Amino acid sequence: MAIGAFGGYSAATSLGPAPAGQTSFRWSGSFELVKTAETVSSGAQKLQPQISVENQVWGNGSAAGSYFVVDYAIRKPALTTCSVTSSAQTVALPTVSLNALGTGSSSTDDATATAGSTAFNISLKCQKGARLYMLMTDANFPGARSNLLFPKNGQWGALGIRIQREDGTNVTFSPDSATAGADGQWFVGDTPDGVLNIPLRASYYHYRCGTCSAASVPVGTFSVQATYTFSYQ
Repeated sequence: MAIGAFGGYSAATSLGPAPAGQTSFRWSGSFELVKTAETVSSGAQKLQPQISVENQVWGNGSAAGSYFVVDYAIRKPALTTCSVTSSAQTVALPTVSLNALGTGSSSTDDATATAGSTAFNISLKCQKGARLYMLMTDANFPGARSNLLFPKNGQWGALGIRIQREDGTNVTFSPDSATAGADGQWFVGDTPDGVLNIPLRASYYHYRCGTCSAASVPVGTFSVQATYTFSYQ
């Protein structure tokens, strides 16, 4: 039933006509809390309605004696989270030749090539009840937005590391953020009560570079770093 101006009161509602010839009246109902803003503060509150016959008599003889109290409390829910079973992980890609990268003597300088594809997992132990999202960041260039990871020294020309999700989608590396809808964030899945594995695949990626030469990819050890951030929504 609606609450509004009624019988000279600014916040009242009608329970209907009082039964003729009766000195008691039974009424039952329920209260529903309605969210009207993006965020709701936690805490305890109470409602204290009064019952009366309009302009005649209070329900229990007096205004002070005609209250009934509805207490309620809003509490923050327990946060559902996951813990990483191995906080630091090294993914070792195989040694590959310059020809495999499209930079050898038998390849053109602007060839695009992928090599050394290597599967790996990020393993989590989770609590059930959250929608898990993930974002990855280039640790060497944390402000960058790219689908490749690059070494810190920048001496490798047109070569980077590409990471792909299980469905083959390239990971877009973006600035670290746990905010819902952040650039580069993707939906991993609903958290189970137990282990959750996130399968990924890393590979060398030599991209087209019209001004680069084959010598721009030297022989040596190639190393990049990435971090990941989870968002529970």
